[in-house]
Amino acid sequence: MLRDTFTDRDGDKVRGSFQVYDTATNKPITAPQPDGVFLSAFVDPGKPAEVKISAGTLQDGKTYKFRTSAYDGTHYSTTWSAWQQFVVTVPEPLPTGLPAGLKQLLTDYQNGTLGHDTFAEYGYEKLGAGIKDVDLPTKYRDTAALSEQQLSLLTGMLTAALAKLPKEKVQALHQAASTPPVGQTRAPKRTAQDPWAGCGTLAAWYMGKTYRCGFSSQHFEVFWNIEGDRAIDDLTDADKNLYPDKIERIMDSLDHARNYYITQMGYALPDKTKVYVGHPFVSAEGGFAEPFTSIIRFGTQKLFLGEKAGPFYLPRHELFHAAQFQYISGRSWMLNNINIQWWMEAAAEWASQFTLRADPKSSTTVDRYFYARHIDEFLGRPNDYLDKWNGFGEPRQYGAFLFPEYLSERFGTVVIRHIWEGLDRTLSGQPRSAIEDRLGGLGASWEKELKTFATANQILCKPSADQDPNDGWRYQNPDIPQWCDRYLATEPSTSDPLSDLPRPCRSTITLDNSGYASGQVGVNGGGTYYIDLVALQGMPSRDFQVDLNVQQWPGDIVATLVTWKKIGKRCGPDQPWVKPNRVGLFDVKLGGECTMATLLITNINPRSVGIVDWLTVFKANR
Repeated sequence: MLRDTFTDRDGDKVRGSFQVYDTATNKPITAPQPDGVFLSAFVDPGKPAEVKISAGTLQDGKTYKFRTSAYDGTHYSTTWSAWQQFVVTVPEPLPTGLPAGLKQLLTDYQNGTLGHDTFAEYGYEKLGAGIKDVDLPTKYRDTAALSEQQLSLLTGMLTAALAKLPKEKVQALHQAASTPPVGQTRAPKRTAQDPWAGCGTLAAWYMGKTYRCGFSSQHFEVFWNIEGDRAIDDLTDADKNLYPDKIERIMDSLDHARNYYITQMGYALPDKTKVYVGHPFVSAEGGFAEPFTSIIRFGTQKLFLGEKAGPFYLPRHELFHAAQFQYISGRSWMLNNINIQWWMEAAAEWASQFTLRADPKSSTTVDRYFYARHIDEFLGRPNDYLDKWNGFGEPRQYGAFLFPEYLSERFGTVVIRHIWEGLDRTLSGQPRSAIEDRLGGLGASWEKELKTFATANQILCKPSADQDPNDGWRYQNPDIPQWCDRYLATEPSTSDPLSDLPRPCRSTITLDNSGYASGQVGVNGGGTYYIDLVALQGMPSRDFQVDLNVQQWPGDIVATLVTWKKIGKRCGPDQPWVKPNRVGLFDVKLGGECTMATLLITNINPRSVGIVDWLTVFKANR
């Protein structure tokens, strides 16, 4: 869709002519009118005039240009506007597993069946706003409540729509979502047996949920209930100040995290945030950050926490989403919602560790290392796409915090903020493009960093005191022993019975006297396939060769070979990284003190899928 706004000195309705050219050829595209012209409907002057270009007319990834001229029914404009360029980006396909009503609603918005205003009304209604004179059609309804991740998808799309609407319309929708129905403006009188501070009157109402208790600090308002549906699970009040300790801990966590994200990491956050504990938007232990306000610049940022959610980790994670929202445009929400969510969750897990580690009140809590709880899902499938989003509520994207951790240790914590700041400057609006641009600005590249990432992950759990000059670059995070002991050592995919040193998931092959072994592996973009090749016990040192042949995307595949005296102790420097497709790609000694070799096959293009045949043999048996 193309859009422009026209004026008319007589106040007549105007129709826009939109002329579209292929920038590369400087020729008009196929259009209903000659010379690449599309005509809008007549609209009031000052209102947007739009034309829709049929699917398939423009090619994904190509650059086009357009210019406009106006006609008021009597007079044609004698001039064209200046040319404006644009790149076609096809929206990501909707994820599988969506409930039917939500899927239909999002599909109808993506394909233009619903305009921005109607979709916004239906979206708010689906969230439970109860907007007067708006009835959500049956085809958009679902019987079950949406999950937090489905809410994120809906509200992300809704944010894109709100960004296109006049401020008055957005204000009206926001007012409807925040105004309680008649009869819910006062709470029941409280008794002397329930003398909780901050309770007894209507503290808040939002999207169908009433709160009777509230507590404010300079930057946060927290709302909760002490009885009834979705009441908080812990009313302990050790300091006898008539506020539940849990609510005070939530407030402390938010205040500490906000100060750290702003003063130590340079992020911007709203001056005021409202937090609703125990809301239909989230499960009992879940969390959700509403993205509207940071993008449409209206209203108050809102976070939602389950009534059983811990007070230390989750508030910090959700608050970092509010920082991320400052950098995400409506265009990115509309076109790249899934890729955005991958980077949001990975980076929020990464960021929460800093304030958890720096806050004395959280240093000994049960959720101190909770941000790393899904690292096994990431290292358990290292050959998957680096930016794999594995479905609503699935842990893969949370375990991917290891990649922003890697980038921050390589280039400083500021690099993650710079990636967010560059997001909307990319043509695609995708995090992977923003990462690529930032790496280029640092004199690095996907290829160089993915190679280092692959080798460093092998020895992530190696004790820091165990130094080896052949190790290359290593992680330095002080929490690593906890990641390894709590989350990697107990998982079959990442534990290692040969060494007791957790490592990325790998295939393990014990070689016979011939050394012959072979196979075919798939390596998705940004991933690495690890193959351990184990010599027979007591085998003397022999010349060993590895052949590789890439069947698909040969330019995207690189490989190296690491030889070990034992896991964590190399025999010598790794073999140089090379692009395969030749016999005798690697030629090393195996046996004797070098008991094992690990073959690393890495796809350095985050967007492709490589298929690789490999073969090994002792040289004497060729």
